[in-house]
Amino acid sequence: MNNAQQFLMTYGLHNFVTHGEANTKHAFFIRKTEGLDMVGHATHLIKEMFSEPADIKVI
Repeated sequence: MNNAQQFLMTYGLHNFVTHGEANTKHAFFIRKTEGLDMVGHATHLIKEMFSEPADIKVI
């Protein structure tokens, strides 16, 4: 399990956030079926934990 997957499990985001990597850049995909509060919470945590720019998309 890599750091991003462990991060998602630790913070309980694995149920609605998926992770991928392209050209060594992190990409996170948040399901838009989640409430706005949870989308905002996940976005904030991802930005705080990954200092390098990560792509965050709500799909």
